Amino acid sequence: MTRNLAITLADGRELMCRGSVFDFDFSITDAAGGVTYASVSRNLGNVASFLLAKENFLVSFDPAADRDVRAAVIGTLLAIDMIRKKERRTAG
Repeated sequence: MTRNLAITLADGRELMCRGSVFDFDFSITDAAGGVTYASVSRNLGNVASFLLAKENFLVSFDPAADRDVRAAVIGTLLAIDMIRKKERRTAG
């Protein structure tokens, strides 16, 4: 499922999560979509991780992303992961 999420930084800048956010295959760009600050993808890992239902994700930051953008990206990833886990608990 594809969803776009908006992120507003304390200084007023807006970022967008574009792609399959809850499947962890998306990018985080400026609101206009011109600059990609980070790319996120699921890393399947090894068989043991798969069998134990452990998930790993790969986050690649653009070197030009400043500290505030990086902190916002990490915070967003944590929030998305918590939302996914909550949705799984209520669905199951």
